[in-house]
Formats: sequence, C-alpha cells, structure tokens
Amino acid sequence: MSDKHKLKGSFYLKLPTFRDSDDWLEIGEVSFGNFYSYGGLTSLRQFLSIAENKPALLEKCQIKNDSGKSYSAEEFVLALAELQVIDNG
Repeated sequence: MSDKHKLKGSFYLKLPTFRDSDDWLEIGEVSFGNFYSYGGLTSLRQFLSIAENKPALLEKCQIKNDSGKSYSAEEFVLALAELQVIDNG
C-alpha cells in the first residue's frame, strides 16, 4: 500500500445520527501494524449496512485521524483492509 493510504494514529467517527454535532466517537488506533478497535468500528459497520440502502448517507459519515486528516468511509475501509483488526470494543 502506498504511504498516502497508510493509516497512522487514532481515528474518530462522526455520524449524522449523533445528537451533538461536536461528538466524535473513537474508532480505534493503529499500532505495531494492527488496528485496535475500541467499539467505534461496530458503529461504522452498522452505519455502512444502513447506507447500502441509502447511499446518500455515506457522504454524511466523517472519519478523521488525530492529526485532523479526513477520510471518506471508502478510503478508510480500503486502508483498514490492509491491517489486522483486533476488536477491543
């Protein structure tokens, strides 16, 4: 995978269903070549399942890392596929 798609740091999720517009849910973090999920990955999976029937919702899903870099849901999932996911949530 190229460096521009390589995931680094902690990741946060904001969904249109969140009541407070300032709320971000921690998805997890990359460490030692693994992605350690803190429960937010389950929320992302559930949202993506709903978005299969309502594709316009996908644009409202926001993902960012601890450096402020934004990712689309597609970019994040494709980059995540390159890592072993360890569910700690």
